[in-house]
Amino acid sequence: MTIDRRSLLALLGASIAAPARGQDREDPFEGGIGGTGIVGTLTALGSIRVNGLRLGFAQGLRVRTAYGDVAPSALAQGMSLSARAVRAADGTYATRDVSIDWQLVGTVRELRGGRFTVNGSPVRAERGALGRPVEGERAAVSGVWEGGTLVASRVEPAPHPLDLVAGTAGDGRIGGAPIDARVDPGSYVTALGRGEDGGLRVERADVGRAAFAAGIGALAVEGYLDRIAAAPGFRLSGLGHRFAPDLSLAPLAGRRAVYAGPYDGRFSARAGYVLPEGLGARRLALAGGIGPGFGGRVVRTRD
Repeated sequence: MTIDRRSLLALLGASIAAPARGQDREDPFEGGIGGTGIVGTLTALGSIRVNGLRLGFAQGLRVRTAYGDVAPSALAQGMSLSARAVRAADGTYATRDVSIDWQLVGTVRELRGGRFTVNGSPVRAERGALGRPVEGERAAVSGVWEGGTLVASRVEPAPHPLDLVAGTAGDGRIGGAPIDARVDPGSYVTALGRGEDGGLRVERADVGRAAFAAGIGALAVEGYLDRIAAAPGFRLSGLGHRFAPDLSLAPLAGRRAVYAGPYDGRFSARAGYVLPEGLGARRLALAGGIGPGFGGRVVRTRD
């Protein structure tokens, strides 16, 4: 399978298109050392060439899940994914390691219209979300955290008997789900166990993202902002990445956006690219990539 740089990042819902010379005043990844960490929603599959740049999946592409590896054919629209892409000297990118990141796996409860709970966490199916939850049945849910609610882009049958919660840890919760284990606050944690009493009885907790184990020097991530006391006053909801303290993020509060820029333990996002709500509308917005030609709102996060 071969796709270009723009197509892969748009496919993951976190796209930064390669600018033509003179079109953009800065490369959002300039200064990043190592691979580019990509976190977002898979919105399209295919093979496209843009500005002569192509991104290839290396032979032996590994697709991880919290339950073990699966075949690349398991990738489907609406899934939450993370990947580490390596930039070559000629500006092309390649990856051999992708993770499917379900935020919730467990029994669907309290189903009312497009809202329900899994492991005690509120879930809201976004407009155009794929799949349909069924009361009392186990499901795997992909989406983006907005505070303590998961905005779901895909609901599918649970792939394993163990339940799961993945997101930012803190205050006896991961994302919006109560847990019975102590984990490092502010870190990204994937916890597996048994859904009980409106929460998760944890049997195993993994910190961080396996796809980023080799190190990253830049990020392209999709999400909402949570307000916090520490500078710059916000963090990425459910993602566990700390922003550099000198960013100006207030104009992006309450917006779904893609953030891109260097990462050295703190995320120095160069810009936020505001995305429309609804999976179909977001797919159309991302079809041409995000960069100089992006038709939506672009917010520079540094004065």
